[in-house]
Amino acid sequence: MSSPTDALLFDVPASRPPSEQLLDLAADYTRFNDALSLFRPTAASGPALGAHSASVARLTRAALASVQAVHDQWPYLNAAMVEATVRIKQLAYLSGGAAHHLSEAQAAVTGAALADPDGTSLPDSVNRQMQLARELTALAPEAALASATGIARETQRRHPTAQSATAGLNAAELAALHATALGQVVVTQSQAREYVHSRTGVVRIGTLRSLEVKGLITRDPATAPPAFDGGPPQDRIRLTSDGVTATVSVLALPTAAAGPTALSVPHAPTASAPGRAR
Repeated sequence: MSSPTDALLFDVPASRPPSEQLLDLAADYTRFNDALSLFRPTAASGPALGAHSASVARLTRAALASVQAVHDQWPYLNAAMVEATVRIKQLAYLSGGAAHHLSEAQAAVTGAALADPDGTSLPDSVNRQMQLARELTALAPEAALASATGIARETQRRHPTAQSATAGLNAAELAALHATALGQVVVTQSQAREYVHSRTGVVRIGTLRSLEVKGLITRDPATAPPAFDGGPPQDRIRLTSDGVTATVSVLALPTAAAGPTALSVPHAPTASAPGRAR
């Protein structure tokens, strides 16, 4: 029987265009960040910390595989492509650091358990190491999306194609796809109502339902951090395979219709009430 942490061991990106691989990578980093935010270490959490460390190490390899995919497709890179690959190499380096901090946390938990098998307190270093790991991957989805944008635009410049993947989508749906790719859209329920949280503009529940019907997004129930301390986990909205293809088509435009792709610092969860979905 598999354990809950088995789902955190991501696969290296499949054989897809590099820009799509990077959106897959962004989604996997969002999953990792969510799992790490929800995780609360205990005196018996050594194996779980080891699984988290293995997860981010796997993501490091996936990031480097994405860089290799770019080099395989384009042996000679211009400035835009070099910038995109360097950003992902930096992300791989930061992810390696996160893996190191999680391994240190695991070692501290294991050492404390051996020294005091009946104890329940954790060394202060455990939470400190976990915080450092969270900080190192916090902006990973934004970095992956920024690189995907540069690669998609350069690909479109070299090999122009019709943007048919976005046919029939309105501006609100395109913006919602973009925010979803950034890992910034969650849904929560309260008193039989659904509410949407998004850090980049307003995303309405009706827009998400439309995208779900079109098979462009799906939701992972109770996998995202709560909106406020002590609250229930929220549902993470993520792109489907078709949603990734549609989003890459938007990113390939000279000025992305889905909104800005500049890196932004994620806001910490607050206790303010969510806006009512319309």
